[in-house]
Amino acid sequence: MKSIAADIPVFKLYGEALAWPTPDLLHCESIAQRSSLHHWEIKPHRHADLFQLLYVQAGEALAAVENQRLRLAEAAIQVVPPLCVHGFRFSEDIQGYVLTLAAPGSICCSRRSFASTRGTSRGASCSCSRWSTC
Repeated sequence: MKSIAADIPVFKLYGEALAWPTPDLLHCESIAQRSSLHHWEIKPHRHADLFQLLYVQAGEALAAVENQRLRLAEAAIQVVPPLCVHGFRFSEDIQGYVLTLAAPGSICCSRRSFASTRGTSRGASCSCSRWSTC
């Protein structure tokens, strides 16, 4: 039987088939820069070796992270560890950034993440409680 995870695409950066676009281990872009190209929707996907922070400064994002749905508004941060299935739908007035960090080598994770809004932690699945280099 084919697993559901096998149907979820794995990207370096969403929608790109190319290798990592920079020699640096860090990439930062506005949320609007990529999501506007995809009609404000980033469909469910995952990254094999990238860790992401989604910072919503203003506007609204509906996030689907490991089968849990969240509404991010005002100032909010969503953490997305490697291999965590995630997707977003953004309002057209969204302001904020996606910070992507390349993991040099394998990263072990307990497959958990969290969303934090103005200092209040809101549980989402897949929060990382332990990181270590394998």
